[in-house]
Amino acid sequence: YLQVSSSRNPTWAEDLASRLRAAGLQPTVLKPAGADESYRVVLGPFRTRDEAEETSRRLGMPSFVITAQGDSSR
Repeated sequence: YLQVSSSRNPTWAEDLASRLRAAGLQPTVLKPAGADESYRVVLGPFRTRDEAEETSRRLGMPSFVITAQGDSSR
């Protein structure tokens, strides 16, 4: 996955996801697992790390590759 945002504001996270969808991407907003966590906007899953990194370069915004919990294949 490619994380493009982390925010405590759910409205902001959903707005960013809407803008990414309008740009032809498929974002997901991950809800916080605990009170001390944030809403995360991610793209993916990607088949390879290289695909995720290529998408990151094309985005033109800060992002980083993350591995799904419980998924040791990525």
